[in-house]
Amino acid sequence: ILLDDLQWIDPASLTFCRALFQSTKSNKNVFLVLCSRESEVQTQDKSEVHDWLQSLSGSTLETIHLTNLNPEDVNNLVSDSLRTWPRLTRSLSAILHGKSLGNPFFLRQTMEMLCRGGYLHYSLGERKWKWDLDEISDLRLDDNVVSLLTREMTKLPDELLVGLKAASCIGYCIPQTVVDILSKHLEMDLFGVLTSLVQRSYLAGVGSALYRFTHDRIYQAAYELMSEKQRREDHMKFGLAICSYVLDNCENNYDMMFVGVNQINRGGPEVLADSCRRVMISQLNLNAGKRALLLTDFSSALSFFGHGIMFLNPGHWDAHYQLSLDLFTSAAESACATSDAALVKSYSETILAH
Repeated sequence: ILLDDLQWIDPASLTFCRALFQSTKSNKNVFLVLCSRESEVQTQDKSEVHDWLQSLSGSTLETIHLTNLNPEDVNNLVSDSLRTWPRLTRSLSAILHGKSLGNPFFLRQTMEMLCRGGYLHYSLGERKWKWDLDEISDLRLDDNVVSLLTREMTKLPDELLVGLKAASCIGYCIPQTVVDILSKHLEMDLFGVLTSLVQRSYLAGVGSALYRFTHDRIYQAAYELMSEKQRREDHMKFGLAICSYVLDNCENNYDMMFVGVNQINRGGPEVLADSCRRVMISQLNLNAGKRALLLTDFSSALSFFGHGIMFLNPGHWDAHYQLSLDLFTSAAESACATSDAALVKSYSETILAH
């Protein structure tokens, strides 16, 4: 008798299962198989199921923990399915293992998807299965596989989890230069960590200068692993580290400066109490906004000037008059360029009042 998905069992069915198990306990002609997802039966609302299963483990019940298939097992399965020698399917199996994490169900789904899409097809002329490794490698992950990856995130080793969260703070794409900067800031081999995440299919390498998340839902799930407070603090720390590096080593690297200032702005003034740093960040936003104006990116310029104003300290018109005037004037001009009449009026009135 196979009883599957015990994590969804209702109280009445649980009572029945208890009675069934008790009545067949001494019967050697009955073989019971109970299946459940361990992580789900350990939750508070399923504690009764968990306690019952724990009480059974000490009797005639043997617990078997099922794990995902390793690369060799996947190759054996693929080789057997395609009736092809294992040495010929090894490269294909490596890609499929990366996309399915060795989960048998998702491995089968992925192979079915490849067959439906024509990426894996049988050649009647050559009487064998054929495939294109590059096309299969570049395919986006199936939504079901994405769901599996997001669930597996919380089980990652601490170092990989830190790297995944850091990557999600930077954005969907992570430049190599940023990886180098954050490696020093976090005092860890972030390059090695991201390479491990590539092997686990959370990230993909784009050439030698960029990493990207393999799916927007993976990016979103990684970002949501952190609380709002932690996200803001990390944005601020990473932004300050990037801007500090740019100012010390490559002041004219405006692309990196934009990355750093945007990170700081996503952190927000609420997480920064240091008044001197707030003035510095207002100046950085002014510089970034002026550069955006030169690129005729008026919306970004307006955002930079607006954030620069937000970081100004109380009493800034007395303590930092010129910086305040430059920010408000530039913001008013950018608002005019984007046809935002309300902001033009607001900024202009503030300027006239001072």
